[in-house]
Amino acid sequence: MSEQILEQGVPSLPPQFQQFADDLIAWTKLKVARAMTQPRSADVLERDLATIHQKWRATNPDSAKRAAAKLSRLATKYARDPRFARFAGVNMAAPGSLDAVDFVPRNLTAAEVGPLITRIGGGPLVIAPPIAPEATNKILRLHTKYLKCLDETDEWSSSDEIVWSVTWVTPTGDTGYRWWRRVDFDKGETKSIDWTGSFNVPQKWPNKFSFVFSMLEEDQTNAAQVVEQTWLKLKDKVHEYIEKFGQWIAGLIGFSEIGSIISAILKWIVDSIIGWLISIFAPDPMGTFTYTVTLNGGMNWTATGNTILPVTITHTGSGGKYHAGLEFILA
Repeated sequence: MSEQILEQGVPSLPPQFQQFADDLIAWTKLKVARAMTQPRSADVLERDLATIHQKWRATNPDSAKRAAAKLSRLATKYARDPRFARFAGVNMAAPGSLDAVDFVPRNLTAAEVGPLITRIGGGPLVIAPPIAPEATNKILRLHTKYLKCLDETDEWSSSDEIVWSVTWVTPTGDTGYRWWRRVDFDKGETKSIDWTGSFNVPQKWPNKFSFVFSMLEEDQTNAAQVVEQTWLKLKDKVHEYIEKFGQWIAGLIGFSEIGSIISAILKWIVDSIIGWLISIFAPDPMGTFTYTVTLNGGMNWTATGNTILPVTITHTGSGGKYHAGLEFILA
């Protein structure tokens, strides 16, 4: 492979797409807030989200009450923010009011869209020279290895209860989520997280794989489960909105490969939403990091062995500090 780049940070978007992403994030947050603070659900998604919160409230009433208080303030926040003026008229008590907001941009022309697609890795795609037969069907693997406690958090319990998760977005817009819980963490202790995820690499270049790593100190609140369940309910609807946006863009320029559009916007939204959900439901967030693995060509990518990129992530929060060890492997 001609080049490998490992970047930390939130993926960037062209301004015209950024507004759509920001609006979709706002809609998603308000959807969660409405489902978990209002008695009347507008649709199946809100009913499912409300059920998650009700079950959590039955076992962790104090944590659920704190989360509901945070969520109830969202509508006021967005009503006062000029960047989200389209949400100013939303009546959170009225089912359907939020879903009536149309935030898909419709003022772009085909001439404007073409360069934007190129900026986020879409067409016209740069096709690498022909790849040798043995180099087809290549795989990117993520191998998680360990968590190490450098300093315990300031919680009342004698040891930490740590939850670490990864959410990924592939170049074709597919997503996944995996989390681990490790209990009885003391300073200086290392615990194994031996897991490998495999991802097919499309034979179009460049390819960008985004991985969002998050950590929280759960403190017997079951917050990680609530975050996971909430995200799994939200992600299909989020994907649906982005796909509609991608289809609209594709219709302007006759571009059939919308996976790169979906993937680029999803990378931004996944990082923002996962971090936000943790801040709402978890008592002690310990950082969310996005790593993007960019594969820029296949010309020299041959089946002669593995390429390994080791990574160490530092998570901090509530007085605690942890290292997460992992590696990316091309095989």
